[in-house]
Amino acid sequence: MFRAGNTKTNHLAGNLSSKLLLLIVFLFLSGCSGEKNILPTVSIFGPSEVVELNEVRLTSEAEDTDGYVLSYQWIQKSGPRIAGADVNSPSLVFIAPEVDSDSEVTWSLVVKDNDGGEVSSGELSITVKQSLADSNTFFDYQVTEDDTEESVFISALTLDVASEVISAVSFKIEPKPNLISEAIQAKYSADLIVKENGIIRLPIFGLYSDYLNSVELTLFYKDGSISTVSKQIATAVYDNPMTLEVNTPVRRSLKPSYSYFYIKSSYGVHVIDIDGNFRWAANDQINAISSIYDKGTFKVFLDDELHELKLSGQTLITKVSQPGMSNIVAHHDVEIGKVGYLVEVDADKVNRSARIIESVLLEIDSEGNALKEWDFGIIFRDYIESEGYDSGNFVRDGADWFHMNSAIYDPSDDSIIASSRENFVVKVGYESGELIWLLGDETKHWYVNYPPLQSLSLASLDLKPIGQHSLSLIEGDLALFNNGQLSFQTPEGVPKGVVLDTSPSSIYRINKDAK
Repeated sequence: MFRAGNTKTNHLAGNLSSKLLLLIVFLFLSGCSGEKNILPTVSIFGPSEVVELNEVRLTSEAEDTDGYVLSYQWIQKSGPRIAGADVNSPSLVFIAPEVDSDSEVTWSLVVKDNDGGEVSSGELSITVKQSLADSNTFFDYQVTEDDTEESVFISALTLDVASEVISAVSFKIEPKPNLISEAIQAKYSADLIVKENGIIRLPIFGLYSDYLNSVELTLFYKDGSISTVSKQIATAVYDNPMTLEVNTPVRRSLKPSYSYFYIKSSYGVHVIDIDGNFRWAANDQINAISSIYDKGTFKVFLDDELHELKLSGQTLITKVSQPGMSNIVAHHDVEIGKVGYLVEVDADKVNRSARIIESVLLEIDSEGNALKEWDFGIIFRDYIESEGYDSGNFVRDGADWFHMNSAIYDPSDDSIIASSRENFVVKVGYESGELIWLLGDETKHWYVNYPPLQSLSLASLDLKPIGQHSLSLIEGDLALFNNGQLSFQTPEGVPKGVVLDTSPSSIYRINKDAK
């Protein structure tokens, strides 16, 4: 019995020794994998101040060297309560609260790592400033009309506001009910409209005539805030020298990409909306046939003057000059050139016994200086006579032998394309003035009687330009209005060309080698 007991006692002791050993090993192994968790680090960033009702964005930089950041929690510590923001993201975006006076909003960010470690950033305080719009309240009684313009479509408003805190002012004329045209609106930088006494004088243009116009005014303050009021402007009836009848009203479903176009005529420039309302005319009625709209103004070339008609009603007049040329009279079209405006002119020239009629093209800058000249009489005379032919029955000073009615610049090859209604369309080099090609009715005098010009004529089985007008380039192709009329100013007994039954608009894809 004792031995069994001994045997039993020894067996129990052995079991206890094994369990103790296992416990020691377990504790040892546990100690090897139980290193202390390193807390993450976090910093937050944002603006020091912001204007009320503006968006605010706070960002963070968080790092956990022995794991990863598991969660984010933005906490507002002070200031007007901000609701609706996503506070569980690395960044925080919210709208600054509306305040009656400058206030402070304070935030911090708590991040947790994958081991449960938690750390809080320092606090970030943001001053929410009352907007200039709030502290400089804008009312309609601060706006008065100051109309000094003859045109019923143009006026001005005086704004009695603190101009030193204003960066810009805009107006928008509300369209009449149920019309299609977009609203006319414009925005002026404050430095353009603030007068010496600090008063803002805002030009208004595009008013409906004989109507009580509703004009929305918006002040843009230097802190980014805005104020808006409405002002009514009554206008008189426009004594219109032109008549306009809308045969087919524009449908809203088929509205074009534009809302306004202008007509140039001997009665001046008129802007018309697509509903058929006249919306602008200059203070003074001048012949505006030779005009173009560019950089916010109408450039009208009248005789030897450049009239710049601003939409606000101002007019600047500059003399057009070219050495060796006098009695300049602009005619027909004006187009944008390479560096200036392409203007067709009549003129008297030094060493020319007769007046040069509709065969000279000038490129004129905004100061009225002629930058380039293309005298097509000289160009064709020199070319024809260099080929051994007499040009006298084609180039005729004192006669309208060329009748240039349109000219454009082609940037693809640095050239000028001009429409000679009497003859053809012609392309010449911008710098050299050398003839490149001709395109026109080959039954006319220029082709039948002048073999040197035949070699420049482009071949085509399609209808060629006949008495054409209004050149333009559309994706590199030549577009024009093909009047389809014979020559009116050719010498007696020479071919005048054919007359078409219609006047089609045409587009030509030019191959300059197809001669």
